[in-house]
Amino acid sequence: MTRRQAIPALVTLVVIACGFGALEAARVESWDIALRLILLAAVADGIDGALARRLRATSALGKQLDSLADIVAFGVAPAFLFSTFYADTHDAARYGVAIAFAAAGAYRLARFHGQAGNDYFFGLPITAAGALLTVVVAGPFTAGVLEGGAVAVALAVLMVSRLRFPTFADWRWTLFPGLVAATIPIALWPGVDTLAIIAAIILSLYIVLGLVNRVFPATTRRKRPLPHMSEHNVNPGIPRSNGRRSYWAFLKAFVRDRKTVGAVAPTSRGVARRIARLAEAGEVRNIAEFGPGTGAITRELLAALPPDGRLFAFEVHQPFVRHLRETITDPRFTVLSESAEAVTTICESEAEDGFDAIVSSIPFSLIGPEQTAEILRAVSRTLRPGGIFVALQYHPRYLKPLMTAEFGQVERQLYPWNIPPATLLRAVRPGSAE
Repeated sequence: MTRRQAIPALVTLVVIACGFGALEAARVESWDIALRLILLAAVADGIDGALARRLRATSALGKQLDSLADIVAFGVAPAFLFSTFYADTHDAARYGVAIAFAAAGAYRLARFHGQAGNDYFFGLPITAAGALLTVVVAGPFTAGVLEGGAVAVALAVLMVSRLRFPTFADWRWTLFPGLVAATIPIALWPGVDTLAIIAAIILSLYIVLGLVNRVFPATTRRKRPLPHMSEHNVNPGIPRSNGRRSYWAFLKAFVRDRKTVGAVAPTSRGVARRIARLAEAGEVRNIAEFGPGTGAITRELLAALPPDGRLFAFEVHQPFVRHLRETITDPRFTVLSESAEAVTTICESEAEDGFDAIVSSIPFSLIGPEQTAEILRAVSRTLRPGGIFVALQYHPRYLKPLMTAEFGQVERQLYPWNIPPATLLRAVRPGSAE
């Protein structure tokens, strides 16, 4: 283990220590201390993951150590707390529920090691399940053995389920200062009841996200690798991330020009990747993008685009144009300081057979029906038969009827963990692609 890898590993040892301390606190019936320690373990678990990724210090040993820490702190300790808290009732049933919860957590961790991708967890993470069970049992909710047992069984079922829960992998370092700061009130706040209520609300909302994914399965398809993303296609002209500079540029643009900037932050990486897949960016040659902003979607399109492909971006907000020209040097990329209607002129000179795909982030609900109709007509004229149009919208009820009138069938997908929640509309120009 290198020195860099030792840093997150030390935090993982804190998780184990908190889990062991919670076991001892439960043994002597110090419920408040046990609750604080498991909440501290949950925060420390988030901190060690963020550090490992930030320092690029992930390793097989670190993953194994993290799993062992998780089963102690969020599997065994909450199960033992449950069994001890209700020690005067229903021995056989109590033991069965506690063992089932710990076993489900162990199974969930074992399955996690075979999971590909980082957009979703399959099954409720043991960290969330163990923390929520502890809050329900030892918190201010006065749950009886039946209620506590029902919660434990439900959480065990969620852990072994195939429901998809977001990993927030792209947000972990952003949340890192908050996680570190959270350790102070968890350790020192005079009353534990407030902490328990806040934790219960946060964890319950996280479970609701998994259930929302079940209700809207189109947003939760298994992540597939984008074509043309092997090592020999990695282009140094495509920065991996926008960084804080892009967020600041986006927020300033939103404040100054609400009519052309429809969001307060760049599109999340998850949404951008979904758009690249919907546009089939790995299988096309010519793509047009309307309203690229600071380039969140642009980068994913370029990452998937074949080496001989081309991407033309149309942006009217001059600070965004300058930002794109300064940060993306990929030779396949051209940014034009033009409105979307100019796509017809570019198509005549650069894509005589039409664009294979057009992607739009234009806030159509802010620009009015006449300009919206004009842009949609331009899209229809410049897409080749069988070409794909994908629109990112925050008020989809406005655009979908207009797209339906122009293209016929329109596919709709909801993506709730963007800021703000986003809807993707996809249409195909009628006609054969041949």
